[in-house]
Amino acid sequence: MLTDVLTPESLRAAALVALPGSAVFAVDHDLRLLLCDGPALVKHGYDPAAMIGRPLADVAPAKAYAELEGNYRAALSGEHRSFEHQSSDGTGWYWTHIAPLVDDGEIVGAVAISQDVTARHEADDALRALTTRFETAFAAAPIGMTLVALDGRFLRCNQALCDLLGYTEDELLASTFQDITHVEDVDIDLAQVRRLLSGEASSYTIEKRYVTRHGRLVWVLLAASLVRDENGVPSHFISQIKDITDTRNLEQRLRQLADHDPVTDLLNRRRFEDELVRQVGRCRRYGESACLMILDVDHLKGINDAFGHRVGDSALQEVAMVLKSRLRATDLVARIGGDEFAALLPGATAEAARGVAEQVRAAIEQLQIGSAGRRAPVTASIGLMTLDEDTKNEDTAFVTADHAMYDAKSAGRNCVTLAAG
Repeated sequence: MLTDVLTPESLRAAALVALPGSAVFAVDHDLRLLLCDGPALVKHGYDPAAMIGRPLADVAPAKAYAELEGNYRAALSGEHRSFEHQSSDGTGWYWTHIAPLVDDGEIVGAVAISQDVTARHEADDALRALTTRFETAFAAAPIGMTLVALDGRFLRCNQALCDLLGYTEDELLASTFQDITHVEDVDIDLAQVRRLLSGEASSYTIEKRYVTRHGRLVWVLLAASLVRDENGVPSHFISQIKDITDTRNLEQRLRQLADHDPVTDLLNRRRFEDELVRQVGRCRRYGESACLMILDVDHLKGINDAFGHRVGDSALQEVAMVLKSRLRATDLVARIGGDEFAALLPGATAEAARGVAEQVRAAIEQLQIGSAGRRAPVTASIGLMTLDEDTKNEDTAFVTADHAMYDAKSAGRNCVTLAAG
């Protein structure tokens, strides 16, 4: 009788048939089915009641039988076997455990419990597909991609990043992102990393500089995210790195053009006036002093007419070099018109400013401007005025210094005049 050979273990196994996607089997030493039941059998079109008492070879497809027979016979010899296999119709995957069926210490058969694991297989397949797509995208991405450990060590780097930085992947894996980040940008990056680790943010994007293997600076747009494991514990960072060096250089050039004169590379009138407004404000509010210098190149039109505008531009550039070389690093110098220059000397007294202006005038007088063996004399007329707490505004300062410059021209040019007051 079947009830005579069922052990408590086999009865517990039989109870598993109530689980969706499960099946239970019991066979004797001849591999004749003593028990078979479970939703999995019905799902695949079998009639469990019609299978009982029949040899397993008669009811199982040949391919399935060939796979199962050895495991059943191993169980009849006292072994336990666990394995995964595909259903005979190819529509699902099952995990099966086969164990000896024991009665009073004697193996009287084998019992098998199968559980549908199709969903897990599909999830594994999907994960493998996703992993493959990630690996392909990671390797072939046109921008740099990297996986970074929580301490900053590189774990993976794609070829685009290696090409950008000039390092091999092995060289990068032996370093940290801190090692190749410009020293001024390390703290900015680390501050964002701390925000990720504290849970304040899940990702961040910054512009930063890397130092390539050959010492060149490259600007990048870095987008980094924190990856956590299944328990929510921080695991590593994933970063995308786009080279924006050309864009940054263009932006810097545009800013330069917005604030600087294209011929002399000095500040332009708009930027100089902004600085003059600030200086006048400091003089009125804090009692600071400064000196404003207006310089006009004498007879520049004559140089342009005689030698052409290229030589005229060269004369302007030479004058600009004289101003930069004779003034302090804290002084501001600008070209404010065709042949006019201006300088702002913070903290300078009228006497000190006059001394500097005389040095500038004398140096300009020594310039050799011309072409084809001909030379044109270059001189400058310079007007000065002091700025203090009584200076009304920047317009008044400009007008006063400009009048002083015209006084210098009226006095015969190539001289310095200090505005009265």
